[in-house]
Amino acid sequence: MHAEATLPLDGTPGPVTGNYWADVSAMKMPAPNVLVMQLVDHGTPASTRIYSVTGDGGTLTETKAFFNKDGNPILQTTTFTRVP
Repeated sequence: MHAEATLPLDGTPGPVTGNYWADVSAMKMPAPNVLVMQLVDHGTPASTRIYSVTGDGGTLTETKAFFNKDGNPILQTTTFTRVP
């Protein structure tokens, strides 16, 4: 999958293309190394993603907040490490 969006970092929503989990997103950057993204799919909230990068740029952490089919909240963390 390859999704694309060009959005301002002020929370203004805009379209997302190529993504089967969302068709609208809004983003803010509360710190130079943090991006907060809200995703919506056909008018229904899909998930919130928080990305943070370490100072050396070596690690990206994604925290994903969403609800399962039973309505229970789930927090999932994925860590990406840059290969030297």
